[in-house]
Amino acid sequence: MFRTAVVEDKVGDGFHMLQAIAKIRPTYDQPDDPRHMARPVSLADGPATPRLICLSSTVVNGGVHQYARLAAHFRGTRPVSAIPLPGYGAGESLPATAEVALRTLAASIEQAADHDPYVLVGHSSAGALAYSVTGHLERTGGRLPESVVMMDTFRPTGVESQGSLVGGLLDQIFRSESEFGEFHSARLSGMAHWFEIAAHLEYDPVPMPVLFLQCAEGFPGAESEFDRWRSSPLDPSHTVRPMAANHFSVIEEKAADTARAIEEWLVPGR
Repeated sequence: MFRTAVVEDKVGDGFHMLQAIAKIRPTYDQPDDPRHMARPVSLADGPATPRLICLSSTVVNGGVHQYARLAAHFRGTRPVSAIPLPGYGAGESLPATAEVALRTLAASIEQAADHDPYVLVGHSSAGALAYSVTGHLERTGGRLPESVVMMDTFRPTGVESQGSLVGGLLDQIFRSESEFGEFHSARLSGMAHWFEIAAHLEYDPVPMPVLFLQCAEGFPGAESEFDRWRSSPLDPSHTVRPMAANHFSVIEEKAADTARAIEEWLVPGR
């Protein structure tokens, strides 16, 4: 039914259906409960610091796997880990509120950092999550990242205001379902729940440097005539680096270029 909604340009209606499903799923309000901890997964290792901690995006095909190609280019150089979002697996509970979601991510980041200096990294909606959880860490006295890297991130404003753009993204994502496994109801309703959470998070300026990797190419299904596929930084102070890639290729076939841009940001002149 959700596929039909996307095809028939009824993305908002489709998300309302998924959100209704999410509302009857189990939720949790204790992020430090081991049953709900989003445990980080190591993707690369190396001697350099800071380590990179990547957050999974909120889309249905999101997960630690989305950073596999990027992490491969840091093997032997610096440690890279990725954090999944809870609620995308069958039987998993969803965070009850946006505050619980942020506390869950903060606890997972602390575990992944393991007392080392670190940089938060996020592609697409995960960039917004990385930015928002950094603000949360600042407000709560947590240990802050040295910097934040956002890859082609759009400000989450709700599906209603981004319906055609989200529809174009989902159309491309559905084409790749065979690569990621079945998009079952837990993954779809988990996406809708986290979309709703992201739309209600705070995105106030953060005190550390932010690198914004902006894709210079559109993707099939985007409304290129209106330039709506082009992302923009959440704050004018962010360092913008154009990438010769589109929203998907920036962490897939162009992952080497993306890794190089991040490494040059971390170690100027390299």
